[in-house]
Amino acid sequence: MTTFCKLFRIFCIVFSAAFFVVGAGTMAVASNSIFTVDNVVTDVEAANAIAARENAFQQAQEVAFKKLAQRMLSRSELIGFESPTGLALSALIQDYEVRDEKLSAKRYSAIYKFRFKSDKVRDYFDKSGANYSDVASKPLLILPFVQKPEGGVTIWADNNEWLKAWNNVQYQDALVPVLVPIGDLMDVNDIGDDEALTYSSRRLQAMLRRYNASEAVIAIAKEIEGDKLEVQIYRTDREQPEHVHQILQPIFSEEVVNSLDISQVEKKVDMTKTYDEAVTKVREALREDWKEKTIVQSTDNGSGRVAVVVQYNSINEWTQIQRALGRVDAINDIEIRDLSSREAYLLLSYRGGFERLNIALQQADMNLFARNDENNRQVVYDLAYRKFGSSSYKRVQTSPPAALDSGAASPGGFGENDRYNAQF
Repeated sequence: MTTFCKLFRIFCIVFSAAFFVVGAGTMAVASNSIFTVDNVVTDVEAANAIAARENAFQQAQEVAFKKLAQRMLSRSELIGFESPTGLALSALIQDYEVRDEKLSAKRYSAIYKFRFKSDKVRDYFDKSGANYSDVASKPLLILPFVQKPEGGVTIWADNNEWLKAWNNVQYQDALVPVLVPIGDLMDVNDIGDDEALTYSSRRLQAMLRRYNASEAVIAIAKEIEGDKLEVQIYRTDREQPEHVHQILQPIFSEEVVNSLDISQVEKKVDMTKTYDEAVTKVREALREDWKEKTIVQSTDNGSGRVAVVVQYNSINEWTQIQRALGRVDAINDIEIRDLSSREAYLLLSYRGGFERLNIALQQADMNLFARNDENNRQVVYDLAYRKFGSSSYKRVQTSPPAALDSGAASPGGFGENDRYNAQF
């Protein structure tokens, strides 16, 4: 018995030390790819190679920031928005990479990748009075169905040019990544050619888990009136598919002289270009919808704070939870108020509204479930991480928490046998 007690004391000391080495006090909040802009292509001529390279670098910085602004600001915000230049722009850049450099006597070309300072960029948008989104969505799974001439729709047919257009997309969107199904046997089994709007929710969920996507987006394309491509977009996160957008894309064509009879002019349709342009418009619509959900108002002053309790079964689980929280875009700071071998009491500081924090946490497979604090001091939330199993939390409140008392104590009774209103 004495030996067991000694071993248990040693285990507790090591366990506690490990916790506090990993995360006592505050936890680091990681930067994210939203503030990274890649594939900035430059090709500049000047009086000499040195001048061409300097001009190319300046041009690349300006192009990169404009791409960043287009990513984070809505279309309405971009109207009249002034990008920084010169030293003001350089101060926003954390670092950069250059590849594929080509240099001649008077010409310089290269491809740049810029990483911007997230806090500095947010400050610039705030001072400019611009509302912005800095929360990245989990990937969406696009399901591009096309209307067949004889009626009905298809997705897996070899001649589905709409699906091919989505597969031709070269660069992912850092704000709203979109995945395209590969069309293997499992995909075909989960959603059939004739199941665009009559799919099985259970099989669709299995497909989403396989691709690690948050939601499927159904996009049905068909030619109308002989000169337009119509795309109907449906969301699938409700009980039934819900129509959310209609995209109209003019069909590209050009007049071509008949090689056998020059007096005859024929119209040549370019459906490849048409579908490519429709893909761009659909991706833009998905981005704009996401920005509306996750916008930060330039008038938002300071941060909100919320108290959360996290449960875990091991040091490894706790470490993974810390890392996952550090990647949540909306969180400014994470203060650890108390730790035990099975639970942590945290204060999360966040930008924007409380619902925005909820959305950001959901992108990291986390959910908040409110419960009443036993001592009636403040609302405390249970934080569930779906990676460690399904949760039986019951949501009892969705409204924002009351203002927190910075000196409030953590919930009492922390210990390895304590459990709150949730079970992993």
